[in-house]
Amino acid sequence: MRTLFFSIIALIASYPVVAQLTVQPEIGVNIANYRIKTPNFTYNNLAKGLWRAGAVVNIRCSGNVEIQPGLFYTGNGYKSSLYGINEDITIHCLELPVNVLYTPETKSKNLSIGAGLYAAYHLAGAVEVDGHKTEMKFANKPTENLFFISKPYDIGWRLVSVLKITPALYAKAHFQMGLKNLYAESEMPDSYFNVRNYSYGISFGYCFNAKKGK
Repeated sequence: MRTLFFSIIALIASYPVVAQLTVQPEIGVNIANYRIKTPNFTYNNLAKGLWRAGAVVNIRCSGNVEIQPGLFYTGNGYKSSLYGINEDITIHCLELPVNVLYTPETKSKNLSIGAGLYAAYHLAGAVEVDGHKTEMKFANKPTENLFFISKPYDIGWRLVSVLKITPALYAKAHFQMGLKNLYAESEMPDSYFNVRNYSYGISFGYCFNAKKGK
């Protein structure tokens, strides 16, 4: 999956400069959650709403197909009250999504659908347990705190839909699922404790140099 992701980036970088390019800033909300799975149970925590902001570069390949690499700050995390323990996890991420969008032939051409991949790097995080807050650690293997450890990066797939409100203003909905187990390995095997990120959300964007009917 990682090789495929960077192959797509290389393909975009080599695309002819004559392609129609537009820069599109976006801001919205990310409804984040984590699924925790062991051989004995699967637990979906309580979703948590956080900010998402950044921009994409829209590359129009044809009248109906566009490629959108982007760079975003994204908040991830979850809330939990398992076994009477109240947890509130917040992770600040730098995210690089790459979407491929298709616009069906309709009269208005104002709806696009697509899919893509993303890679995310965890910048910082915090864990609050029953009112007590501590810093989250990021490592592939635990060093000091064996409980609140996450791997430093994630990679996964995403689905998107875009609705044009005006030629320049649009709304974008997304759903994405991480493919990497974020649980930092300890004495237990990696397959025993599986933690995966998933989220959905909506954002609003503005397309500079937008033309009517495009």
